[in-house]
Amino acid sequence: MRKSRELRLSQAIQLVEDYTKLGLANDYRMRFVRDMISRLDRGKGLSKKQRSWLDSLIENGSPTPQGDPVLIKKIQDAIELDGMQRRSQVLQDFCGQIVGGRRLSEKQQSFLDIMLAEAAKIMTHGKFRPTDLECLEDAVAILGGKNDWYFAHRGGTAKALRNVNDWLEWHRAEKDLAQSSYDPDLVEPPIDEWSCSKVVDAVKSSFRQLNEIKHPTGEMRYVRRGSDQSLSAIVITDPYICRIKRQVCQDVLVGGDVIVVRPDEIRKRR
Repeated sequence: MRKSRELRLSQAIQLVEDYTKLGLANDYRMRFVRDMISRLDRGKGLSKKQRSWLDSLIENGSPTPQGDPVLIKKIQDAIELDGMQRRSQVLQDFCGQIVGGRRLSEKQQSFLDIMLAEAAKIMTHGKFRPTDLECLEDAVAILGGKNDWYFAHRGGTAKALRNVNDWLEWHRAEKDLAQSSYDPDLVEPPIDEWSCSKVVDAVKSSFRQLNEIKHPTGEMRYVRRGSDQSLSAIVITDPYICRIKRQVCQDVLVGGDVIVVRPDEIRKRR
């Protein structure tokens, strides 16, 4: 029986959706089906062999899961859970293995248990939302002053920074829109506890300078300017995060002028 292009396209799209629900989105058959969908979308024809295999896959439908149905359902629920977006690709891969009847390795099973525990926590307590936004803003400001070489050796920190930065930008935009009208296109990007902790941990030495004040306000100190110049100064602020310089700074008074310096530029002795 001959099929119209529209019917074959709609059936192929439905097949991809069915495979995806089983965690088999990256299955070799689905790569083929997606290629055929792309060709049909662009109005290109299929060869006799391509049509034959595509129609055979459509007729056979999605495979029957061979693994533990209870575990598969848990993984599928975790994939769909708001707040688990960061884990969704790995969960889909693991689900595909189990559906195909393949066993997970010991490390994979251990990682799966961790992810399912995260999902259970979200189901019980709700999706994670950052609470100390000022701390995150300060951490993002400090990391924003780092160069490409720094992040080239810290892939996890770079990824976490993107996640946190995207969420903070969304939060600021949402706050602004709350004053006027709601934008249906403003979608909250995924954020998780790991990203927030990773970003804050990356700047813990800078935060330590905020709490362990070596040069209190009102103290007489010396400020190094250049390679051989040391000027008398009065410290006029405790350490703070300077968003412009993207680092921890203190203000000092030197000869009637206020100068912004790093704490490590201040000395007790000339």
